[in-house]
Amino acid sequence: MRAKAKFAGMPEMLKKMADLREFSTLEKISYKGTFGSGKELRAEIQQAIADDPHIVEETGALFRGPAMKKIAEGTQRGYTVGFRHGAVRKKHGKDDPFYWWFVEFGTSRSAPRGFFRRAIASFQGRALPMIQNAALKAVFDAAARVVRQHGNGKR
Repeated sequence: MRAKAKFAGMPEMLKKMADLREFSTLEKISYKGTFGSGKELRAEIQQAIADDPHIVEETGALFRGPAMKKIAEGTQRGYTVGFRHGAVRKKHGKDDPFYWWFVEFGTSRSAPRGFFRRAIASFQGRALPMIQNAALKAVFDAAARVVRQHGNGKR
C-alpha cells in the first residue's frame, strides 16, 4: 500500500523561512541563548560569595558586584559576566567592590578565596546545554513569528 501526500505552497514557505538568516534575527537568537545562562552564572557567583565563611561582607558591595554586560563587538553577540566597579559605581553612589580581585586571587597577607573560579567550575557543565536549549527555543520562536507574519504557505 502506498501513501500519498501533497504539499501546497512549500517553495513560498521555504522562502519565508529564509528570513531566519537575517543578521538581526541571528542576533536576537544569540542574545536569548546566552542571557539565561549569564543570569544563572551571576546567581552562582553570588551564592559562592554567600556560602564562603571567610568572606566578610559588611556593605554587601561584593555580593552586588557581579554584573552582566551585552557584547556587540564585530560578529560576537551575547552576554559576559564580570564585576562592575570603579567610576560607574562611584557615580551612582554605591559601595565599590574594587577589592573583588584581591578576595578572588589573594594578596601577600590573605589567602585566595576563589569564589569566581568555583562558581564557573560548578557551572561549566550546565552552561552549554542551557545556551543550546535557549537558542533552539529562540529559533522556533523566530520561525513561528515568520509564519504569523507571512502565513503558513497554504493556498
